[in-house]
Parts: sequence; structure tokens; C-alpha cells
Amino acid sequence: MSQTPLQFPEYGDSGDFIGARRTRRSFRWGVALVVIFTFLLWVAESFWRYSPAERVFRSALTLQDRQDSRLFLRQAVKYDASSEYPSSKYFEALAEREEADLVVSAYENASKLDPQNPDLAIKFGCQLFKLGLYTRAREQFRLAAESGAHNALAVYLEASVLPQMNPSDPDVDIALALALAQQANSSGDAVIFPEPMWFSSVPRSGQWYAQLRREMVKFCGAPLEEFAKSVLAASEKDLVREQSADSMENLQIFHTMGLRVALGALRKDSGKEELGGGAPQLYLGVRLMSLALEQQKRVATVTGAKQEESSAELAAKLSAGLDNIEQFEKGRQITIDTERRKYRAPWLLIEYSILITLACLTVAYILSKILRVQGASHSVRHSSLTRAAWGVQAAVQLFLLFFVAALQRTSHGDMPGESIVAGCWYLLLAGVLLVSIVAPALHLPSPEAVLQRLPADRRGELREVRARYRAAYVSLVKRNLGVQFGITLCVFSIWVISYRIAVGAYPWMMPLLITGMEQEELGLIRSVIASLG
Repeated sequence: MSQTPLQFPEYGDSGDFIGARRTRRSFRWGVALVVIFTFLLWVAESFWRYSPAERVFRSALTLQDRQDSRLFLRQAVKYDASSEYPSSKYFEALAEREEADLVVSAYENASKLDPQNPDLAIKFGCQLFKLGLYTRAREQFRLAAESGAHNALAVYLEASVLPQMNPSDPDVDIALALALAQQANSSGDAVIFPEPMWFSSVPRSGQWYAQLRREMVKFCGAPLEEFAKSVLAASEKDLVREQSADSMENLQIFHTMGLRVALGALRKDSGKEELGGGAPQLYLGVRLMSLALEQQKRVATVTGAKQEESSAELAAKLSAGLDNIEQFEKGRQITIDTERRKYRAPWLLIEYSILITLACLTVAYILSKILRVQGASHSVRHSSLTRAAWGVQAAVQLFLLFFVAALQRTSHGDMPGESIVAGCWYLLLAGVLLVSIVAPALHLPSPEAVLQRLPADRRGELREVRARYRAAYVSLVKRNLGVQFGITLCVFSIWVISYRIAVGAYPWMMPLLITGMEQEELGLIRSVIASLG
């Protein structure tokens, strides 16, 4: 007569195997739903929230690769062409990134859809100026000046075109250009550079928007630099012809123009100071002032005119201001690189946690297959220690991720306490992994202890008891690691959703998160303008 098979309640026999399996499946589905919900939120915003034209428009503006951005914008133009009321913004954004032989066509299409847009006219005029189409460029600048936008930049740009229209005899055009500049100087209108095309719901405080704004100022400031060359060349001709009676006055007009350009770098909206063209506009304005002042000094030296003492003081201030701006620009890229490492930090924590936990889980899974762990072993309940460890893991990981996110948004450059946060994170990871591996050994009774409760005639079957112990142990370790892995995925998903709600961008959108150094630029502009008096 065969003996009754041994039963080991400590190792899962007579346990609720069906209930345990349902619990495991419920947990897996719960983790999967959290991850899928996070993914669907991103998909909904990226692909379903907006119309097809707006969707590719939004994607294009946040791409740093100009070729990819161009392809997206061309697609946006095609989508928008079928709408009842086509918008000029798609053509305008495309023109900012279009190939050289197609950019004029893009601006023309945008202008047809919105002929009264002063910023569009200024951009189009600057592009025509760049291509040497000065007559058409003047038409666009005049259109912008007459649009009622009260932007002195349009008048300055029209003045910049005039000396280029008749290079063989520019004297009359220089006089007319300076008359236009004087008109803009006395108008009291601000000098406002156009902003790059952007999407309304995407943050403007990041490095990528700041880069686009800087490129726009450089693009629209190029005609003013050519204007400076023309004015200085005209002054030199007057010196050669000994006809410098009006040179000082003309250079003063140009000096005032430079001052107004520099002041426009800081914009006041409802009493609040905001960036206009930022440091590039400030540099352009201060440089124009410096060039005018140097030429005034030269004219005074050649003609023997008396030079005011305040001019030397102002020249020193302008030189110091230019040096400060140049130093700021040199440190910008260093700060951006540091910020990039800072925003990369939480991703390294999450990635290493997932990889390490997944590697341990894989090893446990392979061992379970080798030992043929199945059936009753899976119904052994988890210990209170492992349950507490999971709770601590979820709470501390969420706290650290939120804490890092707060440090990212409130610190500049290096993140304070980054090594401490990383140390706490990895210490927690090691602790939870240790609990997942050690706790089953503490929770399960040893084979020797189980053997003592068996009938005396069956206490010799130690091998079978040890086999059941190993199966139950490996099962618990594998399930512990699986739960730990699932908690890490849930923590990551909750952090992504919370980050998107709080910041307005997902944590992987580095160009939108890395600082554009707006506050630092504001401080620089205030200090330089204050130093000029």
C-alpha cells in the first residue's frame, strides 16, 4: 500500500492557489493599465488632441533638426490647405525653416493669407534684404510701419534699405534714411523684434525657444548692421571731402537709434518687465551706440572740434557693457550643458532601477524554470516585511522624483544635492532588493523545522522537504521582484503624469525644460541699461 503524499501547508499546500493566481493577475493588469494610461495620455496629446495641421505644427516647432521640422511643416501646410479658413502661421513657420530657394515662396504664401501682419512683413522684408531684393524689402518694411503696430523697428529697417538701393550714389539715400531714423527716434515707439513661431500650449522658458528667439534677433538685426556700415562710410566720405558739418548730428541720430534698440531688449507689459529680444538685441543696440560714438570721436579729432568729457565716460561704459554681454554669452553654453546633465539625472535613476530589478527578476525566473516551480508554491503569502518594503519603496521613490523635479525647476546649472539624492535612491533600491531576497528565507520555516512535525516514520524524507522549500523560496523571491518591478513602473508613470500637469511638458522634452536663462538675461539687461544711465 502506497503512502499518502506529504502535505506542506508552510510551502503552499492547502493554500488558496486560485485566489493567489487571481491576485497576481490583478496586480499585473493594474500595473499594465497605469503604464498604458500614461502612454495613452501622451498619444492623446500628441496625436488626438489637435487637428492634423496643429498636431504636426506642434511637433515641428519642438524639433531641433531643421530638416525634420521642415518636412512636418510642409505636411501642416497641406492639411491646412483643405480647411475652410487657411492660416498664414503654417507658411510663416515653414518660411523660418525652409530651404533657400523656396523661402521667398513660403513668405509670399503667408503674406497672401495675412497681408496686415506686421511681424510677418518684417520677417519677409529681412529675408528679401538678405537676398539683395531691396525694393521689395522696402515695401514690406513700409507695410509693417503703416500697419499701426507702433514698432520703431519697421522704420529703422526701412531706413536701412535706402542706402543699399543705389550703392553708386548713396548720399541722397543716406540723408533720407537718417531722416526716417530721426522720425522713429522721436516717435516714442518701442523697438520690438518679431518672435519666432511657437505653439501656445508649449512652454517658452526652455533653451530651444530661447535659441529660436536669438536667431530671429540676429536675422532681423542684420539690416541694421548694414545700415551702420553705410552711415560710417558716409561719415568717412564727408571727412575726406572736408564736409563734416552734419556728420556729428547724423551720428547722434544713429547713436539714439542704437540706444532705443538696446532699450527694447527689455519689454514692459502691464508694469511687468519681460524679455524683448534679450541679450542679442541689447548687444546689437550697444554696439551701434559704440560705433556711432567712436566715429564721433574720430570726426572731432580730425576737425579739431571739442569733445565732451561725458563721451569718454560713455564710451567706457559701452565697452564694459559689451564685455559683460560677451562673457554672458560665453557662459551660456556651459550652463546649458550642465542643465542637460541635471535633467538627465532622474532618467538615470529610473533606467538603472528598471534594468537592475529586471535583471534580478530574470535570474529568479530562470531558477524557477530550472527548479520547475509551479502549483502550490505560488500560493505562499508574502511576509509583512516585504509588504512594508514595497510601501516604503513607492513612497520614497515618488518623494525623491518629485524632490528632484522641484530642484530642477528652482536651481540653476548644477542640481544641489544630486549625489545625495542618487545615494538615497540606490540605497533604497539595494535595500528593497535585499528584502526581496532575504525575507522569504526568514518567512519560510526551515526544512528541519517542517520535518519535526511529520510522523516519525516519515522524517527521513529530508530531500523532498528541501526541494519543496527551495521551490517555495524561489517562488517568493520571483514574485517579490516582480512586485518591486511593477511598483517601479507605476512610480515612473505617476511621476510622468504629475510632471506634465505641473510643468506643461513631459520630462523627456529636454529642449523645452533646459533653462533659456531668461531671468539671468533680465538681470544682465537691467544692469547694462542702468550702467548707461
